[in-house]
Amino acid sequence: MAAFSNYLETKIAQWLDGTQLPPPTNSLWVALYTAPLDQSNAATNLIGFTTPRVEVATWTVTTASNSSDSSVDASITNTAEIVMTAASNVAATASHFGVFDAVSSGNLLFHGQLASNVVIVSQDAVKFAAGAIVLTIQ
Repeated sequence: MAAFSNYLETKIAQWLDGTQLPPPTNSLWVALYTAPLDQSNAATNLIGFTTPRVEVATWTVTTASNSSDSSVDASITNTAEIVMTAASNVAATASHFGVFDAVSSGNLLFHGQLASNVVIVSQDAVKFAAGAIVLTIQ
């Protein structure tokens, strides 16, 4: 299950109050973590991959008008497989993920717990199938 970050919640509240939302992103970036995630621990609990955040350029957006599930108002899902390769000195257990609007720095947009923990050792490739990361908005 994924949740909006404090940053995104603030931007939505500001938009509702008449402030413009930030411009749309061209890509989103996924990273894995060893603990629950918020912006304050985004650097300290990050797992050391050869590329810490992996770009996911295409996502599928489903809305109530094109969903067969009447309980889903909207969702966003990764369209293609995501592959992350661990660096040579990595030994960690991933339990959470974060999705950001930039390859480094940037803003955490949403985050969640993995369905099951993933034990990562040196040079492992961690893969998420297309459709594996879903943010549902109800």
